[in-house]
Amino acid sequence: MLLKLISWHIVALVLNSLMIGNVQEVPNPAIQTEYSHYFANTYTTLEIQTIYTNPFNHSVYLPGCRGITKDMQKLVDNKWIYIPRSHFACGTEPLPQVNPGGTLVDAFDISWDDIFLENPEFEIEGEYRIVWQIYAGLDVEREYADLDTLLPLEQRVSNTFRIEKL
Repeated sequence: MLLKLISWHIVALVLNSLMIGNVQEVPNPAIQTEYSHYFANTYTTLEIQTIYTNPFNHSVYLPGCRGITKDMQKLVDNKWIYIPRSHFACGTEPLPQVNPGGTLVDAFDISWDDIFLENPEFEIEGEYRIVWQIYAGLDVEREYADLDTLLPLEQRVSNTFRIEKL
């Protein structure tokens, strides 16, 4: 019985990976999560460690409020959709800069309570990716990212990972 269960789980994982292939999977994304599989329930806050490696021959800038500006997307009906979550007021923080070939480690905290307040029908299980706001230019006068230089989405997304309900 256990072998049958495991084999069906493997089939499901293979089918999931094939489905994701239809949705412009980004090869070797610059943002990588610590794991490819996470477990959560509605009462936990899930922390996902990420590392960004700057693949460019120039520095990039990552503005944000209380840390780097980042969001999460879920694969629904073969389309990536943004997951609503609470946003905070901005404070004054140093602008993170990542030099060519440099790395930046960050954590993404997901509070399921915030998500369920926005959408009580939300299902935790599924395929996800994290999206960072990364800019190629700096507005020296404002000491902030040049908002006209936002990198294309495929250069700002993490690898795909799965979250399953406990």
